[in-house]
Amino acid sequence: YNLILLFSAFLFLNLNCKKESEPQLPPETTTGAMTFGCKVNGKVFIPKGSLVGPGITAQYLFLGNGQGGGWWLNLSAANRTESKGIYLRTDTLLVLQGNTYGFKKEKGYPSAEYAEGLNDYFMNSTDSGELTITKHDQSLRILSGRFSFTASTSAGEKVTITEGRFDICY
Repeated sequence: YNLILLFSAFLFLNLNCKKESEPQLPPETTTGAMTFGCKVNGKVFIPKGSLVGPGITAQYLFLGNGQGGGWWLNLSAANRTESKGIYLRTDTLLVLQGNTYGFKKEKGYPSAEYAEGLNDYFMNSTDSGELTITKHDQSLRILSGRFSFTASTSAGEKVTITEGRFDICY
């Protein structure tokens, strides 16, 4: 009888122990759900805020016509508990639904970078990537898209970002 009781207790405890599942990428949505996710060297990256700040910051501003004007995007996704972040930006670019843009460090193009701890990964001339806008509703201020890129540290260490997606309100 004690053996049955011991086995039942063991079975009950094992059934109630939940293993932490691997984080999953958020679904691709176009509703302004304030989601962001990608894979960094094959591992899922999801932003997490803290007392220091939010996990996702999204701005898309019109700075007027003329020199220094145009549309400016700043999309920051940080996992503050792990000191990691991904930054997507544009300088004077009106992003249009259905368009795909190559990342470049030039005016009129989107740019991307990744930071982990003290290491900053910027796109150099041998790195590549792209940003696809799946939805842009300026009246509702919803911007959704997909992205991927490679970037490098000044020492030549590489990072590969794949399966990126975001759905933000700005």
